[in-house]
Amino acid sequence: MPHAASQQRSTRPGRPLGGWVKDHGLLLANIGLFLVFFGGMTVSGAAEYSEDQLGDAARLPWHRGIP
Repeated sequence: MPHAASQQRSTRPGRPLGGWVKDHGLLLANIGLFLVFFGGMTVSGAAEYSEDQLGDAARLPWHRGIP
């Protein structure tokens, strides 16, 4: 009965959205962790880049007040 099996694999009518979240919880957790860590790397990379740019500016002659 291939037809009966294909009906069983359908989206389970009558289940609330919570059922979808439960079925895809691992995916949602991985996406959430990816976004958290990607945001952290972005913030720390921007801070490192700013610090590096300020260090380069300190080596320029006009930064020390030489006209």
